[in-house]
Amino acid sequence: MKKLRKIAGYIIDVLASVVFVVIISLYILQLIGIKPYIVMSASMEPKIQTGSVCLVDSGYDYSDIQVNDIIAYKAANGSMVTHRVIGIGQEGFETKGDNNEISDGFTTKPNNYMGRNIISIPYMGYMLQMIQTGKGRVIAVTCSVVLIAVYLLLLEFEKSERMKEVKKERAHSIYIK
Repeated sequence: MKKLRKIAGYIIDVLASVVFVVIISLYILQLIGIKPYIVMSASMEPKIQTGSVCLVDSGYDYSDIQVNDIIAYKAANGSMVTHRVIGIGQEGFETKGDNNEISDGFTTKPNNYMGRNIISIPYMGYMLQMIQTGKGRVIAVTCSVVLIAVYLLLLEFEKSERMKEVKKERAHSIYIK
């Protein structure tokens, strides 16, 4: 039983630490101009998978973009697109999804350019997308409350076990004297 409590405590500590680090990291990244975007299509596969989160540096200067860079831009329909630059011309950047047959055309200009992709994290977008729904928030908050409650119960149980051991030792030492 003691070993099980110890393992459960470690698991809860690790999960809480991971969640804390992810949340703090996302806030810090946004403060320095790096924004997360969820990839909703397979247009950049296999390089960037559907359901990935792309971290886009919004401070990366438009004039520094080169051919083969992966950038994010706002399409005419208002959606966010993350594609590779395949050409640079007077009209702007010509982009294309790695998994697409044809280019997007010269769609990216300074007014709709969002930034340069730094990294993509596979599958994390599914989790973030779920948390953005009402049901997902309820699940996330419920899981957090349960984890905290289990952690506190384990701490209390461990404390009571230590108190029993102390009482037992005291009783034993009184009996010996």
